[in-house]
Amino acid sequence: MSDSVETQPQPLISDELSDAPVPPKARKPRRRTRRTWLIVLSIIVLIVLLGGGFLYWRASRNSLPSFTQAQVTTGTLSTQVSATGPIAANAEYDLNFPASGQLASISVKIGDKVTSGETLATLNVTNTQNHTSTLTLTAPGDATVAAVRGVVGENLSSGGNATSSAFIVLTDTSKLRVTASVNETDINNVKQGQQATFTVAAYTSQIFKATVGSIETVGQSSSGVVSYAVNLDVDMTSLNSAHLYPGMTATLNIITQQKAGVLMVPNSALTYSTTAISNGLVDRSTLRGLIGNRQSGEAGSQNSSTGEKRGMVLELQNGKLTPVLITTGITNGQYTEVLSGLQDGDVVVTGQIGGNSSTTASSQGGNGLFNRGGLGGGNGGFGGGNGGFGGGNRGGTGRGGNQ
Repeated sequence: MSDSVETQPQPLISDELSDAPVPPKARKPRRRTRRTWLIVLSIIVLIVLLGGGFLYWRASRNSLPSFTQAQVTTGTLSTQVSATGPIAANAEYDLNFPASGQLASISVKIGDKVTSGETLATLNVTNTQNHTSTLTLTAPGDATVAAVRGVVGENLSSGGNATSSAFIVLTDTSKLRVTASVNETDINNVKQGQQATFTVAAYTSQIFKATVGSIETVGQSSSGVVSYAVNLDVDMTSLNSAHLYPGMTATLNIITQQKAGVLMVPNSALTYSTTAISNGLVDRSTLRGLIGNRQSGEAGSQNSSTGEKRGMVLELQNGKLTPVLITTGITNGQYTEVLSGLQDGDVVVTGQIGGNSSTTASSQGGNGLFNRGGLGGGNGGFGGGNGGFGGGNRGGTGRGGNQ
């Protein structure tokens, strides 16, 4: 008897796979989540930038400036008045024959030097009776022939030819003068005998000399500005080999004051002291004490009869701006004479580099002393009325000697 084998059907692989549970599909990240992260990141970056900018601003706001300085020197200081005017000959002669006639001869040409009494030209004159006579034209003085207006054979009238009233023009250039026009605001400083220097366009690198000879007291008005003629005698020895001709324009500097061996301080030191104090870079208690001590020992702030004025400069001591009161004299616009308060070799502050002085000023008291009119100086600061700290008398545009 054969045994029967019972077979069990086996599931196919495909059936197993088909019966396996299907996992859920993966979800795509939401766009909203990415946008949120971008916003958060942007905010963080913005906060970092703002914070860094604030720290940089605060650091630069509180940074201290560095200062420029100059040394007090001894030298020659002069004040000047500037003016312009034409160069003129010592004398000019416009010569004509006293009668009409035919030009017979001309003995000179332009540029010739003639002496007094020398024959210049002759003229044939015919009268009503047909009698001919000869007139001779001679030089009235030593001079140079500047113009000859006529030719031999030409008929001349008694007043010269048709184109000019002068037949021959002579100029005496043995001496030269300059007639300068000086503004009414400066004429009071110009005196007879003062020295002057001048240049002309033909010799820009050469400096010539002159002396004030006379001052005309009748002014000339032009466009509401009054000026006065000042006559200066040219120093002929200063010409050397240069040839100056009448009519050239001279640009002059008349020296109205000159002092040798004086202490000088740059004007920038005087102006910067006002700026630094106004901006609160100088301790106000120090200022009060300094000015109080000075005023208790002096009757007045300035001497108007001598031109002396009080001023203030700053010295850098142990990194701190320290005020120094000085007495000043003349100034040429660049340097000011120091009469007291400083010595040769002292170093003064003339300016600053960097820093923010306005921040320092506001942090030390808002409407400080100088915002209310200064320390004893009216509306303009210390000791200077409306003019601030002062820098001596106002002068021209000259320059000090030693620098």
